[in-house]
Formats: sequence, structure tokens, C-alpha cells
Amino acid sequence: MTESFKWIIGTVGMWLSFLLGGWSQALMVLVVFMCIDFLTGILAGFYERKLSSKVGSKGLIKKIGMILIISICHFLDQILETGDMLRDGAVFFYCVNECISIIENAGRMGIKIPAVLQRAIEVLAEKEKHVSEKWEKKRRD
Repeated sequence: MTESFKWIIGTVGMWLSFLLGGWSQALMVLVVFMCIDFLTGILAGFYERKLSSKVGSKGLIKKIGMILIISICHFLDQILETGDMLRDGAVFFYCVNECISIIENAGRMGIKIPAVLQRAIEVLAEKEKHVSEKWEKKRRD
């Protein structure tokens, strides 16, 4: 690896850490889900013979938008002194969103989804809802 490449990767990592309030396991899971969603979208496009660079570009732009929304939540957490509540709520929300998209992509390829996976997504959605309810309670207090 060249020194300039290492420098670029380090700089990007530093900025992402700053914008997202550090690196958590939930953020790592979200990034993995985003990659899986993008890959299953490409595979579904191949499967259906409808692969489109325009659709892929839109998907990447949406994922960048999600990261920016999470960043906004992080900075709101800072000024509202809510710990990581808003950021984590957004991360859970987008994890659920990505899982649903992955399942839709799998369905486009005729892949059946195990019931246990569907239940796990429901549990994650309930966790996001719990964070939202906690935020509402804190906001009212």
C-alpha cells in the first residue's frame, strides 16, 4: 500500500469518526448491511437482467444521505445532551431499512427468507421504536 493511499484512508476514517461520534458496533453492522444491500441489489439486477448504473448510483447516494442523517443525529445528541440516543435510534432505523431492502432483493432472486431472520428484523425494529419512545419521554421531561 502506498503512503498516500494510507493517508487518504486514515483521513477519511478520522472524518467519519468525527461526523458519526466514533465507531460503534451498531455502525459497523449498518455499514455491513449497506454493503450487503448494494451487492444483493446488483445480483438481483443481474438475475432480472435489469442491471442499471443509474439505479446503483441512486442507491449509493441514498446511503451517503443516511450517513449524513446519522451525523446530524450525533451532533443533535451533543447539544441536547442525550448521549448517543438519537444517533443510535437512527442507526437502528437504517439497519431495519437495509434488512428489509436485502430481503426484497433476495425475493427478486427467488430466495426464501427464514422465519427466524424475519423475527430478528422485527426485534430490531422494536428496539428502534423503544429508542424513539425513550427520546419522546426525555423530550417531555
